[in-house]
Amino acid sequence: MGYVGLKKAEITGKVKESVGQNGSKPELFRDIVRAAILLLEHLIAKVMQKVMDMAEKVISKADDAVKETSKDMETASGYIENTKRR
Repeated sequence: MGYVGLKKAEITGKVKESVGQNGSKPELFRDIVRAAILLLEHLIAKVMQKVMDMAEKVISKADDAVKETSKDMETASGYIENTKRR
């Protein structure tokens, strides 16, 4: 659900429903907005965790690639040294 859908579902729709059922009560509006803020904070935390997990995987793969390249360079360097001695 995108931002607009979330806003409609968690704020606009609930405010309209509350006003229709209870009349204009600012304290209810405040509670609805607080609930929406908590939901957004939770969603942001989930997204940030996924980003961190993905970044960790990318860093791990890059580290593996660097190690593999280092091994390849050592092998090539040894090969060159052996051919010079002949």
